[in-house]
Amino acid sequence: MSFSENDLKRAAKAVDQAMLDNLPPPETPSPLLLEKLEVLSVKPARKPKWKTVLPRVAACIVVFFAVGSCWLVSDIDARAALLQWMRDFTQEHYGYYFSEMESHDALPEYDFGWMPFGWKRSPIGDKESTHHRFVYSNYSEGMSINLLYFYPKSDSNYMIRPYQGLTIEHSILIIRNSQADLYRMSGAKNTNLLVWIDPDSGLLFQVSGELPEEEDLIRMMESLHPVE
Repeated sequence: MSFSENDLKRAAKAVDQAMLDNLPPPETPSPLLLEKLEVLSVKPARKPKWKTVLPRVAACIVVFFAVGSCWLVSDIDARAALLQWMRDFTQEHYGYYFSEMESHDALPEYDFGWMPFGWKRSPIGDKESTHHRFVYSNYSEGMSINLLYFYPKSDSNYMIRPYQGLTIEHSILIIRNSQADLYRMSGAKNTNLLVWIDPDSGLLFQVSGELPEEEDLIRMMESLHPVE
């Protein structure tokens, strides 16, 4: 899928408007997010004139795709921009803002293809048209985790906020070459939370509870697959 300059401008404008509509005062978008939106809306330099020598044009095209591919692979925020969503992390919240997301007729069922020894899917869960939620348990250790996933809607947001008695430590994991956000919570609510937006399916996956070690957690997330 490719996006034109006008598509990116509309996306930037929609994201900006979504933030203004959904963020209650006194919360405001962070300077970092505003800077990214401004970069997206800047008009690129004019293309070379048609009289440019053909070999030179061909060389430029090759360089463009080579550099562009490396940029998208290495720059996770750039990948997010093309997927029409963006992160905004401040001291008051960890926010995900969605604009012009693709619509889907049905929500597929997903499951882990691999889990650490002792973990099994329990019969507890619910499958709604808007989201699916499943529980996995390690009965021998008395532990459980929850898997929640859904398609983010256009002009919506997903927020994680600290509150009194709770502190959040944020770190980054890389799953299938895209960023996942790990939140370790301590205080009134001792739990962990992983948020990952799959760039291929567009689904937002949230795994919460007594999560396994990071290496096993990454392997679990990368094993997620549709159930036939």
